[in-house]
Amino acid sequence: MGRTTPALQSESTRQTVRGASFADAREALGERGVELDEKSVRSLALSVGSKALVQREARINAARQGIVLSDEYVGKRIVISADGGRVRPREGGRRGRKGKNGRRRYATPWREPKLFSVYVIDEQGNKVKEIPMFYDATLGDPDAMFAILTAELLLRGAARAKEITVVADGAPWIWNRVDALADALGVERKRIVRVADFYHAVEHLTAFAELCAGWNAEKRRRWIRRMRRDLKQGKIKDVIKIMRDLCKGRGKAKMKTEVEYFETRKAYMRYHAFQWRKIPIGSGAVESAIRRVINLRLKGPSIFWRKENAERMLHLRAYLKAGRWDELIRSVIQPAYLVDAAQKAAA
Repeated sequence: MGRTTPALQSESTRQTVRGASFADAREALGERGVELDEKSVRSLALSVGSKALVQREARINAARQGIVLSDEYVGKRIVISADGGRVRPREGGRRGRKGKNGRRRYATPWREPKLFSVYVIDEQGNKVKEIPMFYDATLGDPDAMFAILTAELLLRGAARAKEITVVADGAPWIWNRVDALADALGVERKRIVRVADFYHAVEHLTAFAELCAGWNAEKRRRWIRRMRRDLKQGKIKDVIKIMRDLCKGRGKAKMKTEVEYFETRKAYMRYHAFQWRKIPIGSGAVESAIRRVINLRLKGPSIFWRKENAERMLHLRAYLKAGRWDELIRSVIQPAYLVDAAQKAAA
């Protein structure tokens, strides 16, 4: 690729994905005695990213054919979370009339990349450190993200997992697809444990308390503390009843909206039972991944991306931050491994 060795491809791309810019990557390589200009560093990273995305599509197709590549999740308790971040892609600017400065205008609207995380927990609910996290992200729609998630779960043996838990905030685009995920994995829908993130629920309690007219700061704090305790003890019905009784005054409509949040998700808020079963009640893993994968590299003042380049960077950085860089590079440098693995699995 570009008259470079596999080792240079990997290291140059790794530094590009890890650093804050292509210039930083060039500087880091220079400190190691590797002299590349910024254009070459950028070209290598985008080439590796393109090949990695081709392999991702190949993995999706392999999963649809029923191929299982490993037993990573067989017999394990796995926890899945998903969330959205924010990126500003650079749209347009390639056609049309040029302005006074000689450049074509372009738009930079905010877009929401979708990211998921998968990790394994032991019987005490603690993360199993020996099995690294798995992240991936896309600027595609929710169906595109779930296609990637489903493929990776199937390829890694999640259809025979001991327990599957989905922990997420209240976003409908996540919960509306959990049943389809169960069907794709070939497991009963009731086998997937659904958990609404506890800390997002507390945020909604806080938003409700702010709408209660005549309450001072101390009364709000005491009420939130009590509702938080009741929520954790599994008294979701009591919490909803108390909130409904408080729906009065000018903020009544907004208060009812907050109550509706709990009504529609009360089956996912059995926190006392979840804690007894050693099931996580927070989606901190994916919240952290959003920051590490997206915010620290793709989001910032005056940072704009071509959509195709953002997709490459999201995919590469997800693997890097999950500690699975070698796994990704192997698929790029030795693309035939997927065919070989499929043949072994079939045998």
